[in-house]
This record gives sequence, structure tokens and C-alpha cells, in this order.
Amino acid sequence: MIRNSAPTARQDVRIAASQVLFDLDGTLVDSHPGIAWSASVALSEVLPEVIVSVSPHLLGPPIREIFQRLLEAESRECTPELLDELEQAFRRSYDTEGWRRSRTYPEVGETLRQLHWSGFELFVVTNKPRAATRRILGRLELLPLFVEVVSPDSRTPRYENKAAMIHELVVRHDLDRESTCYVGDTRDDQIAAAAANVAFIPIGYGYGTPDSASGISPLSRLSSLGNVLRLSPSASPSL
Repeated sequence: MIRNSAPTARQDVRIAASQVLFDLDGTLVDSHPGIAWSASVALSEVLPEVIVSVSPHLLGPPIREIFQRLLEAESRECTPELLDELEQAFRRSYDTEGWRRSRTYPEVGETLRQLHWSGFELFVVTNKPRAATRRILGRLELLPLFVEVVSPDSRTPRYENKAAMIHELVVRHDLDRESTCYVGDTRDDQIAAAAANVAFIPIGYGYGTPDSASGISPLSRLSSLGNVLRLSPSASPSL
């Protein structure tokens, strides 16, 4: 059962995991250029009088929530119909051109390949829709490294949140929660890991900041994904 509580996921700095789940945006790839561009396209089509930009710290939640936050910051009325229109315009732009602007962070490809070759089972759990996620990972030649990639629309009905995605993935693949961790960059990632009762490994770059009240000190955040290799006793960079 998924716990809906404050973030209390296990915070061991040295992990002994054999299954590693990754967030996508802000953890594996910098998708801000494409998201910001497509959001601007959508706003220019639907609300040309509103001139705002999507800053990196807004990324992480679904695009609908990002638009809602942008409009609320501008004191604009935010109806479901308006959000529908903005989301549809965004998808038209992002699914054709915006997704191509994503790029990996330093050391991501090398680290994922090292973990894969060392016998780790790797997964992606993201709020990004399935089609765009698979296009991005495929273009970056990372898709074959993952056992499964899970998005909100990976099933019908859609997953409610990341915690539900992690929980069902753990159950479906019969993963040991004691040897499973989720690597992410935002407080939402941290909360999802806690709710699904798996360890959380915070990334020090990306778009968000995990809640320091949870016991994660800045020193325990990974400055690069390559540091995952140093945290795990079963993955040696020299292999």
C-alpha cells in the first residue's frame, strides 16, 4: 500500500541497491530548452497577451500544472478549458520539435552504461508522457539500458502520481524495496520515494531542491550522476 506521508524515505548515503530507478527531467536529461520553447509557442497561440517564460525551477510537475502556476503568478483566471487548450498547443509543439532539444547531463550516458554492464536493473519513472520519453531516450541511445520506462500514460487509467508508478513497478517486477532506490532532483521525487518506501538518492543539479528537513544534507546530494558509482559497493568504475 502506498503511504501518503511526509518524506521519510531511507537516506543511506552509501547505497547497496541492485535496482535503480531514475527520474528523467532534471536527473538524466536537461529538457528545459525544449519545454520552455514549446510552452512559449503554446502561450503565444492561446494567450498572446501573456508574456512569461518557464524557468528551470518550475520543471518537474506535469505541463498542465506548470501552466497553472504560471497563470496564477500572473493573477490570470485558470479554467480547466484554458488549461486543456494550452496543454494541447504545447503537445503539438513539443511532440514535433521541442523534445529534440533535450540533452543529457554530463556523465549520464557513461554512468548508465557502467551500471547496466555491472548487472544493475535500471528503470525510468517520469511525469513526461510515454511517447516523448521514449523518443528522447531513443535519440540519446539510452533506451536499451532500461528494463522498463514508466510514464503517467503507460497504462489506462493513467497513474495518479510518481509514487503510484514506483509502487506498481516494484510489485510487477518483484523488486526488493531494501535494494531499490530512486534517483531524482526534486522534493516531489523525494516524496514519491518515501510514499513507495524505497531509498531516495538526491541529485544536486537539476530543477529542484529536495527538502532539507528530511535529513538530507547538501553534502549528501550527488554533484554528478557519476557519483552513483562511488556510492554503490557493487559498481566499480574500473570494470
